[in-house]
Amino acid sequence: MNVTLLFRRLLPGALLAITLYAHGADNFNLADTQAKAATGDPEAEFLLGRAYAHGQGVPINMAKAAALFEQSANQGNAKAQNNLGALYLHGTGVKADPVIAMKWFQKSADQGAALGEMNVGLCYLEGKGVAKDPKAGVDWLSKAADQNVVEAEIFLGDSYYLGSADIKQDYVTAKLWLTKAAQQGSASAQTTLGVMYEHGTGLPQDSTKAFSLYQDAANQGDAKGEASLGRAYLMGIGVAKDPIQAYKWLTIAKNQNEPIASGLLRNFKESLSPAQIAEGDKLVQEHESQKSSSTTLHNIQ
Repeated sequence: MNVTLLFRRLLPGALLAITLYAHGADNFNLADTQAKAATGDPEAEFLLGRAYAHGQGVPINMAKAAALFEQSANQGNAKAQNNLGALYLHGTGVKADPVIAMKWFQKSADQGAALGEMNVGLCYLEGKGVAKDPKAGVDWLSKAADQNVVEAEIFLGDSYYLGSADIKQDYVTAKLWLTKAAQQGSASAQTTLGVMYEHGTGLPQDSTKAFSLYQDAANQGDAKGEASLGRAYLMGIGVAKDPIQAYKWLTIAKNQNEPIASGLLRNFKESLSPAQIAEGDKLVQEHESQKSSSTTLHNIQ
């Protein structure tokens, strides 16, 4: 996988949902914020723009969000600068313009805003709104990762693990960033790090550690983690072989259209008895039921 493909995989989450900041992280009062924004307070303008972007007490209106972010950004608010850059990059609420997007990302990054640093790095890697410069891209992403931006850690870890024309393969550096991301709860980082431990790639081989990481990722619903956990139970990687657990996790991953799980399950299922398949199907149904209940409760909150 090359840098361009990784960038395209990351962009929708990293430059829009993530950059716009999850609401509820502060004590938000809509009426007070509206009143302060009307006086030109830059932080209130940012918060109100974020409210329109997320539908936080008001209908979603990306044009209003962009206008409020711009008012705040022009007064030097680094978060608003970053968010405005994301909207210009995607053409959300404004006409798409990667050059303007990069301008706002850079202003945000120059103030030390971690998400601005990440987005400047991604734009340099892809050549979005600026001449392509892989070294500058990695440097800016590293600044963001040093501020514990998990998306930047994942990107750097994956990129160094896979290697590309722009980033030389480096398992030691990959382990560094993937470990940091995994410790912050990133399921994708846990899965990749598990593969490294399973095969002893750039670190001591440790099947037990690999199994634990696969389990952590699978419990978060990561399809590749689920497939890896199923394969571990199937082959006895860091755990005793358990065909029913293997069937359960491979089926769960297959239901998320994970191709490796589909292939393993297709060959493996023929060796199971009807009773084992029935037991496995029961476990899958219980898992899906628990996941559905958890999602419902989360949405209510």
